[in-house]
Amino acid sequence: MINELLGVEALVLRRAVLLEIIIWAVMLVAVMIDMRTGIRKARVLNIPIDSHGLRRTFTKFGDYGKVTGLFMCIDVLGLLFGIWSMPYASAVSAVIAVGIEGWSVRENLRAAHSSAAKVTDIVAELAKTQDPKEILNLLRNLDEARAAATAKSSNKEKQ
Repeated sequence: MINELLGVEALVLRRAVLLEIIIWAVMLVAVMIDMRTGIRKARVLNIPIDSHGLRRTFTKFGDYGKVTGLFMCIDVLGLLFGIWSMPYASAVSAVIAVGIEGWSVRENLRAAHSSAAKVTDIVAELAKTQDPKEILNLLRNLDEARAAATAKSSNKEKQ
């Protein structure tokens, strides 16, 4: 009946729908992984985790969904006119979205492992302490962290 009505075989339609579901699920997983690494980065840098940051994650998924939805319309037209039988346009938009999320995850992990993450801990300890010897020790640690960050950035520039 679908073949007569739309001119599309049921197997092709079923496969396209299954692939669309997989595309949307992969995008959701990518956004959740990014959210998790963002939370981890915030904890390492002692940044408060609030609803605004979490809302931003779901807004991002909504934005990706809008673009993928438009590309899905292109896929439906391509399917109905016999141009192609797979959701190629949606797949391209999902690959781009996952690539963007991968880049974001990479940035979050770099920030969480950077020497700058140690600086906030050292400054917090400085604020708590009153012993001059301990302050000098913490300042030395701060200087070492700064030197390590400088050396790391100069190594990256040389490469």
